[in-house]
Amino acid sequence: MRKIIPSLPALILLAALLLSCGCLGADDTWPPRSWLLNCLVKAVPGILATFDHDSGRFNAAQWSCQEQHAIFPLAAAWAFENPKNPFYHDRQLLAVIGKGGDALCAAQDERGRLPYARPARGQSQAGYVPWTISRWARCYLLVKEKLPPEQRERWRQGLTTAFSEIHLLVQSQGQDGPYHAHLATALFIAGRALDQPTWQDNARQHMSRLVARQSPDGCWLGNWGPALSHNNSLLEALGLYYAVAQDPTVIEALERGALFHLAATWPDGTAVSAIDDRQPYQQIKNIGNVGFSWTTPGRQFLHQQLRSLVEANQSVAADYAAAMLIFGGKGPVSEKDGAPAGSAFRSQDGLMHIHPQAPWRVCFSAYTAPQAKQRWLLDRHNMLDIYHDALGLVAGGGNGKGQPLWSSFVFTPLSEGEDKFDEASTNTHSGIPTAAKIIDSPTGPLLQLNYGKTQCRIAATPQADGALQLSYAISAMPLPVQGEVHLPFLRRKGPLQLANNTIIRLGDEAITISGKDAGGRFAWGGLQVDFPANATLHWPVFRRPAADGSPAASANLANARLVMSVPIDQQNPDVALLLRQVPENIPGLISHPAKSLSLFSPSATPAKYIKELDAIFLSANRPGESMTLTVPNKKAGRYELYVEFVLNPNYGTALVMGNGQQPGRSFDCYAPDYDNSGLVPCGNVELTATDLVLTIRSVARNPRTTGCFLAVKAVHLRPAATTATTSSPIKNQTATQP
Repeated sequence: MRKIIPSLPALILLAALLLSCGCLGADDTWPPRSWLLNCLVKAVPGILATFDHDSGRFNAAQWSCQEQHAIFPLAAAWAFENPKNPFYHDRQLLAVIGKGGDALCAAQDERGRLPYARPARGQSQAGYVPWTISRWARCYLLVKEKLPPEQRERWRQGLTTAFSEIHLLVQSQGQDGPYHAHLATALFIAGRALDQPTWQDNARQHMSRLVARQSPDGCWLGNWGPALSHNNSLLEALGLYYAVAQDPTVIEALERGALFHLAATWPDGTAVSAIDDRQPYQQIKNIGNVGFSWTTPGRQFLHQQLRSLVEANQSVAADYAAAMLIFGGKGPVSEKDGAPAGSAFRSQDGLMHIHPQAPWRVCFSAYTAPQAKQRWLLDRHNMLDIYHDALGLVAGGGNGKGQPLWSSFVFTPLSEGEDKFDEASTNTHSGIPTAAKIIDSPTGPLLQLNYGKTQCRIAATPQADGALQLSYAISAMPLPVQGEVHLPFLRRKGPLQLANNTIIRLGDEAITISGKDAGGRFAWGGLQVDFPANATLHWPVFRRPAADGSPAASANLANARLVMSVPIDQQNPDVALLLRQVPENIPGLISHPAKSLSLFSPSATPAKYIKELDAIFLSANRPGESMTLTVPNKKAGRYELYVEFVLNPNYGTALVMGNGQQPGRSFDCYAPDYDNSGLVPCGNVELTATDLVLTIRSVARNPRTTGCFLAVKAVHLRPAATTATTSSPIKNQTATQP
């Protein structure tokens, strides 16, 4: 098998020169085409490096039909005419595209289906993979006139065989999920490229049905509520269809969809997840797609989600850039046409409400549904998200599956003989409400939830000092039941600090903390929560509990929740929690980010600043290797020394010495998942009015890892004289340093 990069050295060199000198220019419209072209041109050499000339396959060693998606960005680079595109109409690039399509022809079965991977079963099956077949049809539309006659005929026969079957499939099934929508889009594009009016009419009718099924709020409700990833994919299918069909009936649907995503996106670009029945919160931005590029609200969404990437000249995937350049719209951005992310919003169906109460933003979800048997549908049981402008999403984070601890309320009968709330209440043991609605009150919106005949309410009220009070109450309980209020807190960086001065570094070990032992308060990564003494904290709680009760894999800790559980019943019908931001500035603390300090390695171990970690990384292979950081100091005296480390599964144990002194003991930087250590006290140092030379040595390995790496985020000094008069988190951490 011969893997080559086709001979395009002059073009690749020209592309590198254009990119390095930044001469792709700026745009007055959005999305910026010069930036998109930059992303595409920069990616072409890497795509070509994966091409196998003999087979025509990309990534041939691990091949499935999805690997041939690469032909689409290559075809876009070939077809996009621009003086700053060195790949425009290059014959060698066209030859690669042609062989890539030939590989799809060769892989088809007698019905035109393509093999796709089933990793869980270790085998491949054949099917009409919409996202692959669509890219192939788009490529044919772009390059068919320039393909050699024999190759063009192979492509035509292969596409005709596949789309003759897809035409019947789209015609017979009226489903409006992403799979069928993208098949219909591909059918229209193939119908245009192969001059098949009947295919185009079939696809146009499917798109008309899809538009008709969109809700007035701009989403497709699917299984009892929005599924944001599906909505995003449906807008992409509509946008690609509109680019070729110019069908005016879809423009309003694209605009409504963009307005919905503007409303269902937090200010940091992440999605509002309490309303979603498919996936819980993910700390990633939805950067939109071609469906957003055709309307002003959609371009506002793209501007909002992509602006930081454009300003930093960071790249998006070549496939994304190609779709935007060839099939995307462009135009001005006006924030007057749509509310910016984080604004107040009430859906027209009345089941979603986001109310900003600066610095807090709360989403109430009143979407309810029975417990679904399908594994991909989540239980609708976590009914609110809580977002803070400085801290991001702090609580809620969407729904789980078979996980009562993620439920806003759970009620159980006090005796087996009373286990009949009513016929509709079979899911109350799992915390799934039987009915819900959002109602207005003089103090703001309230979320009313019914669990059988038991009725509850949740309110979120801002306080004068910037805190947010969450109030849970039982408003009707005709039968004697025992209930619990649950609030899942998203994982935050750094240790958990309790009011009783205990510091806990949350890992993959299951822990339970009583509210009384915790002192009724915890602080975690800038968030402080006050809660009743009868509360209980549980960690880690995942959206889908293990069947045997065993802890989940540590790699999933980023998705774990710290759940607060508080009893609620007829004798105690109210629960109040108080959330606030903890000030980060500690009096007297002098902070030095590690990236600002002079770096040297006495052991000649590679050490450098890594942007993704925002830390100086020591690539130690064995205990004993070290690095020094020089900390400027202008005033002599005795100082408390603190170092802030990165924690990781491959990190070792660090020993800190200042000016040759060993002020503190070693600190284990192992953690089952990426985390921050917080301020690690390293004892006191006596300093003159000269620089502090800090030596950080890797001295041991944790038994759970073979790694000795270290990473330092910052070094902090504080005059020791302030310790007796100042109350701060640093003092609390000192007593329990592991």
